[in-house]
Amino acid sequence: MHITAIEPQKKDPLRKNLIIDGKFSLVISTDVLVQFGLRSGDQVDENVLTKIRAAEELYHAKRKALEYLSRRMHSEKEIAQKLQKKGFSVEAVQRLVDDFRSSGYLNDTQFAVAYVADCLQKRPIGRRSLTQRLRLKGIDREIISNVMTATLETEKEEALALAAARKKLRGARSQFEKLDTPRKKQRLARFLAQRGFEWETIGRVIETALHEE
Repeated sequence: MHITAIEPQKKDPLRKNLIIDGKFSLVISTDVLVQFGLRSGDQVDENVLTKIRAAEELYHAKRKALEYLSRRMHSEKEIAQKLQKKGFSVEAVQRLVDDFRSSGYLNDTQFAVAYVADCLQKRPIGRRSLTQRLRLKGIDREIISNVMTATLETEKEEALALAAARKKLRGARSQFEKLDTPRKKQRLARFLAQRGFEWETIGRVIETALHEE
C-alpha cells in the first residue's frame, strides 16, 4: 500500500485526510503525521496503520484529558473514567494515565491534599468521611493514610468536630432545648458520626460542646 496523497481538511487544516492507493483511508492530526514522518509516496502496511490509529486515539485522549485538567485537578481514576465514557479504549486510557503520571500532570498525592483542603474549607467533616471520599476517587490506601496523617492530626480533627457540634447546637437550639442530656448526646453523636468523625473524637467533643451550652 502506498500513500497517494495527504490532504488538509477544509474545516480543520490541522487534520489531514490520508489517501492510500487512491482511496480515503483515515483522518490524522498534524502531530501524528509528524510523529510518523509520513509523506506522499511512502509505503505502509496494516501494521503501520494500526500504530497510526492508536497514536491518533492517544493524541485525542490527551487533548480531552488536558481539557478536564484545565478546569480542576483530577485523580487518575477520575480521568480514566471520564475518558472511557467518551469512548476511548482501555489501552489508550491506561497509556495516557501512565504518561501523565510520569510527566506530573496526574499526581494522586497532590490531588488528595488539595481535595481534603477543599472539603474542609466547605464544612467540617471527619477522617472517616474524607477517607471514604478519597477511596471513591481511586486514591491508594497508603496515600490516603499519609495525607490524613499530614493534614488532619488529632487536635485538628477535634477542632473540626467541635466547630460542627457548635454549629449544630446553634442551628437547632429550639430542638435541643426540649431534650434531656442523654438524648442531646445521642442526637449530637449521630450527627457527628454522619459527618465522618471517629467515635473517640465524638465522645470528647460532645462533652465540651454541651458544657459550653
